Amino acid sequence: MKVTLNELTDLVEAVKGLYTIPLPFDTTLALRKFIKEADVATEVFKEKYRALFDKYCELDENGQLIPGEDEGSFKLKDDIDSQEMMKEFNELETLEVDLPDFTINEKDLSSQKMSLSTLGILEKYIV
Repeated sequence: MKVTLNELTDLVEAVKGLYTIPLPFDTTLALRKFIKEADVATEVFKEKYRALFDKYCELDENGQLIPGEDEGSFKLKDDIDSQEMMKEFNELETLEVDLPDFTINEKDLSSQKMSLSTLGILEKYIV
């Protein structure tokens, strides 16, 4: 299955929410394979994100990002082309990674409580 970075983070959290639910062996095995490869892909994405932040943002003497004026932002280097920066971040967010496919049988989840947001994320994998 092909998954973008935006989809990957939510999907990993939703699947990890199933950790304590007893599921059939084949489903559990497929989910475990998915999580292992998704964790590797997530680390690669994090490294690429960090490289972009290092490229475009000011760092302090310890190599840490310097906070910007707005909450959750970082101070940009002076000579930054903001359009190019946004283009690179958008390209990274839409980059796809190929991960092991999985499905979950609806009856295996029928007795479980699940939020609407989690169901929305997992819905296309439930058969």
